[in-house]
Amino acid sequence: MNATYGSLIQMYGARNYAWGIPFVSLVVGLALDGEALVGVNYDPMCNEMFHAERGKGAFLNDDPIHVSDRPNLSKSVVGFDLSYAGGDGASNGLQVIQAMLNDVGSTRTWGRRRWEYPTPPLGGTTYTSTTDWNPGTRWRLLLIEEAGGVVTDRAGNRAGLFSDGIIASSAGLHAEFMRRTEGMAWRNPTHRTV
Repeated sequence: MNATYGSLIQMYGARNYAWGIPFVSLVVGLALDGEALVGVNYDPMCNEMFHAERGKGAFLNDDPIHVSDRPNLSKSVVGFDLSYAGGDGASNGLQVIQAMLNDVGSTRTWGRRRWEYPTPPLGGTTYTSTTDWNPGTRWRLLLIEEAGGVVTDRAGNRAGLFSDGIIASSAGLHAEFMRRTEGMAWRNPTHRTV
């Protein structure tokens, strides 16, 4: 049997760092046949290490973390990434924000990938991305899955390495988000997914 392994060491926030904004993280991951096995997301500014291993759970430093049990989006934060959305991506994402603004606990556009993915396990958040995401994301999404969360593409299928847009949250918040965004332009993929 031939297995394909992959590894990643990546810095996120290089642009922030270059501009003197202290929002950076280092990501290390290992995958087998396209499936993330281990992921580490270290924030040197806060000395926080998020890590997960397939089947072993998710942790912040040495403490186990789990997705929130908040019952609905009205008591949750909905986070968005619009930073690299080209074409209609940003305006479609803004349509979602505008539609939900008065009916959710709060909204955020993080602009800091160190926070985007770990927040569903840390509190009542749903995270969405309008962007084409890169391989480093897969390892951080392992963190959400291992914390008991759901990570899908815009159509509700389990997110893959090249999914176009993601939704990451607890199962209940994810289902509500999918219902509330049905028919919105943001839900239409902008490229082929794998």
